[in-house]
Amino acid sequence: MPYGRGLFYLIDLNAKISSARRGRRSLDDLVLAVLHRWRDGEKVGVPEWLDLVEAELGVTGRDDFAVMEAGRWTIPAPDVLDPHFTREQTQEYVTELGFDLASLETRIVSGLIAGWAAEEAGIREVM
Repeated sequence: MPYGRGLFYLIDLNAKISSARRGRRSLDDLVLAVLHRWRDGEKVGVPEWLDLVEAELGVTGRDDFAVMEAGRWTIPAPDVLDPHFTREQTQEYVTELGFDLASLETRIVSGLIAGWAAEEAGIREVM
C-alpha cells in the first residue's frame, strides 16, 4: 500500500512542521519550494526533499522519511485531522482469488489453491 503509506507520511509531516513552527509553516511551504525550484529548472528529487524537511524538523525529518521508505507505516497522532476526521483502526483484508491471475484473461481456471475461497465456492480447474 505505497500510496496510503505516503499519504500518512505527509499528514504526519504537515502536523510536525505546523507544531514545530507554531502554525506559521506547513507542508504547503515545502511543496511550494519544490515547485519554485522545478520552475527554475533546478533538480528536485529525494535528496532535495530531505534537505527541505531537515531544515524544518532537523534529523528527525530524515528519519521519518526513512521509516516510510522502508515500508513501515507512519501513524499520525489521533487528533491531527480534527475536527473533520477521526482515526479508527480496522482489520485489513487482502483479496486472494485462490487461482492464477492469468485465468482472468484466458477464462480457464488454472492454479487453483486447495482450501481457498474459489475452491469452496465450487470453482474447478478444467481437465
